[in-house]
Amino acid sequence: MTRFDKKAMALGVAMAAASFPLLAQQEKGMMQLEEMVVTAQKREQNLQDVPVSVAVVTGKELISTNTLDFEGMADRIPSLGITNVANITAISIRGIGTTDNGGFEQSVGLFIDGIHQPKDRLYRATSFLDVANVQVLRGPQGTLFGKNTTGGALMLTSNRPTSEFEAGVTGSYIFDDGEGGHNGGYTTEGFVSGGLGDTFSARLALRQVEDHGYFTNVLNTGSEDVDDKEQQAGRLSLMWQPSDTLSALLKFEKGRSRIDGEPNRTVNYRTAFSPGLGGLTPQALVAIAGASPVVEGKYLQSWNTGKDDTDTNAATLTVEWDVSDFTLMSISGYTDFDYDQHRDADWTAADLLSQDDTQDFEAYSQEFRLVSPLGEKVEYVAGIYYQSSSDHSIEQRNYNVSLIGLPPAVSSRAFSSDNESVSVYANFDFHLADAWTLSLGGNYSDESKDAERMLTIAGNATVAAIVAGDYAHDMSGDRSVDKFNSSAKLQYDLSDDFMLYTSVSQSFKSGGFDEQGVNGDEPGEYPANAGPAQFEFDDEEVVSAEIGGKGMFLDGRLMANWAAFYVEVTDRQFSRFVPLTGFIVGNSGETSYQGMEFESQFLITENLQWDLSLAYLTGDIDEPIVAGTLQLETKGPIDSIPQWGATNHVGYQYPVGDLRITADMYNIFEDNLDYTGIALSRDSSLRTNLRLGLGDQAGVWEAALLVDNVTDEEVFIAAQVNAVFTDSAAGPMTAGEAWMRPPRTYTLQFRYNWD
Repeated sequence: MTRFDKKAMALGVAMAAASFPLLAQQEKGMMQLEEMVVTAQKREQNLQDVPVSVAVVTGKELISTNTLDFEGMADRIPSLGITNVANITAISIRGIGTTDNGGFEQSVGLFIDGIHQPKDRLYRATSFLDVANVQVLRGPQGTLFGKNTTGGALMLTSNRPTSEFEAGVTGSYIFDDGEGGHNGGYTTEGFVSGGLGDTFSARLALRQVEDHGYFTNVLNTGSEDVDDKEQQAGRLSLMWQPSDTLSALLKFEKGRSRIDGEPNRTVNYRTAFSPGLGGLTPQALVAIAGASPVVEGKYLQSWNTGKDDTDTNAATLTVEWDVSDFTLMSISGYTDFDYDQHRDADWTAADLLSQDDTQDFEAYSQEFRLVSPLGEKVEYVAGIYYQSSSDHSIEQRNYNVSLIGLPPAVSSRAFSSDNESVSVYANFDFHLADAWTLSLGGNYSDESKDAERMLTIAGNATVAAIVAGDYAHDMSGDRSVDKFNSSAKLQYDLSDDFMLYTSVSQSFKSGGFDEQGVNGDEPGEYPANAGPAQFEFDDEEVVSAEIGGKGMFLDGRLMANWAAFYVEVTDRQFSRFVPLTGFIVGNSGETSYQGMEFESQFLITENLQWDLSLAYLTGDIDEPIVAGTLQLETKGPIDSIPQWGATNHVGYQYPVGDLRITADMYNIFEDNLDYTGIALSRDSSLRTNLRLGLGDQAGVWEAALLVDNVTDEEVFIAAQVNAVFTDSAAGPMTAGEAWMRPPRTYTLQFRYNWD
C-alpha cells in the first residue's frame, strides 16, 4: 500500500480553483465565494444543489494558467486522468477509462456545447478555444447522457455571442531553455463579439499555437525539436433571438493540428534485445544500418521523428423555445475529422520498423429535450437522442528487415465501421418534503453496428508474424443491442447551505469490433498460444453506489464537498499488446473500484484564497484477463491506478492604487503506479507551478510570468513495451518508451480586453 508522504502533504495541500480568486460581494459588503452554475442534470442549477460529484474549471482559469488541452486540465482534478499517447487521448475518471484501441468507445463521454464527441481526435486542435467552463461529472452518467459514460462525463461550454460589444486578446511566449528544457514557442488567441441588429449577434474566436515541444532528437545530422506543434483553430457563432422566448444558436468550428514527434524517451534500451530476431540489440541494429547511435536520457531521443496531422470540422445548431414555463430544446450536431500519422516503431535511427496510419470519421446527432420549470413539486427532464457515425482507417506496417538480411514485408490493415443508436431518457425529481428530494431516472438505448477488418501482407509473411504477430485475414460482423439503465438519488437538505445525498446508478460502454487486431479466427491466421482472434467484444457494464455531501460555511466563505463511492465493472473490455502475438481484445470478468474525493475553496480574507482537492482510489481484479493459454493479469489489487492524488492552489491579490498584483502557487501530487503491458513502474511526484501577475483593478489588462514544474521533476505519464526490442537486462517486457510531462517551463503572458 502506498503512503501519502509528508512532503506531499506539506507542499501539496493545494488548488482546484483558480488563478483569479473567485470574489463576490453581498449588498451588505460581506465577502463570499462566487456561485457556480452547472448543467450536470441538463438544466441550470447551483453546483451546491446538485446531488452529483462535479468539478468545474472556468475559462478564465484555463487562460491564466496557459492550459490549452485536456491533459493540462487534469492537473486540477486528481480523480481525472488524461494522457495524449501514441495515436489516442486516453481519458479516465475514478480509474475507469479506455485503452488504446480505435474500436473501443470512450468510457468518459465528452460533450462540447451539448454534442457528444465519439472520438478523441475531434477536439485535438480546438480543445479550449474561447471556453466559458468545463464541468467534470464523476461516476456513471448513463441516465441523462446515455451510453459510453461509465466513468463519467466532460462537458465543455463555449462562450456565446453577446448583444453588447466585447473583444479580447491573449498572448503567451514560452522561453527556449536549451537541451533538457522547453524548446520555446508562442500562443495567440482572440475573440470579438457583439450585436448585428436588434435580434442578431455574433462571436468570432481564433487561435494560433506554435509550440516547439520539450524533447530533443539527437542524430548524426544534428539535433531537432520534438513534439513540435503547429495548431490553428477557429469558431464562428451566430445567435438569433427574435423574442424573449425563442433563440437559435448556430456554430461553425474548424481545427488543424500538425505535430512532429512525440514527447517520449526509451527506457532500458542500453541493454534491450529482441527475442524474436535472435537477440538483436538496438546498438547492433544502428551499427549495421550506419545510423545514429542510441541515445537514452532525460528529454532525449535518437530515432526517426514521426508526424501526426489532424483536421477537424464541426457544426452545431441549438434552438430553445420557452412555452408556458417549459423549455423545448433541439440540439443538432455534425462533426468529422481525418488524420495522417507516421511513427517509428523500433525507436532507433535505423528504419527497421515503421507505421503509417490514416483515418476518416464523421458523426451526426440530434437531440430533442423537454425541461420542466423549477419550483414545482415534481420537476423533470426528458428527451430523445439519435446518433450515427462512420469510421474508416488504414494501418500500414513497414518491415524493412533487409537491413538484417531478411526479406522485407508490408502489412496493411483496413477497418471500417458504421454505427447507429437511438435513446429515450427521463429524470424526475420528487420533492417529498421541504428537506427531502427523490430523483428517479431511466434511459432506454437501442444500438446497431457493423464492421469489417482485413489484413493483407506483401512480401515475407513469416517476418510479419515473428516481429509483430501479423497474420493475413478478413473478418466482418454486425451486432445490435438494447439496454435500459436507471438511477436513483436521495437528497436531504440539513439547511439552506448544507446537504447530504446518496445515489445508485447504472451505465454501459458499447461493445463493438476490434480495430487493432492482427490475427484472424481461421487456422493459420493466429499464433497457437493465443487461439482464434475475437473480432467482436461485448458491452461493458457498470453499477455505482455513492454517498456525498456539499456545504457552504462561514457565511459563504468556505465551500466543502465530499463523496465516497463503490463501482463494480462487469464484462470489462480489454486491449493488451503481447509480443510476437499483437493486440488481444475481448471481455474479462469483474473488477471493482472504491474511493473518496474531497474539494474545498476557502476565502480566508478578501485577498487570500486557498483551494484543495484530494482523491483516494483503490481497485481489485476479481476475474483476470485470460486469452487462450495467456494469462495477462493476476487476481488481486489493481496496481495500475494512482492511489492518492492531490492538487492545491493558494492565491493572493494585493491592490496598489489602480493596479493589482496577483500571486498564485499550485502543487500537484501524483502517486506511484505499475504500468500494464510493460514491467515498469512510476514513482510518486510532486510538481509546483508559480504565477506572478500585474494588471489593472478593472481587469482590462494583465501581464504575468508563469514558472511550471519549478523543481524540474521528471514525471512519467504512460509507458508501453517496444514491438521489436521487448526485453532487457532488467527482465522480460522491460524495454520500451515512456511519455513525459514537461520540464521546468518559463512563460510570459499578456491579455487585454475591450468592452
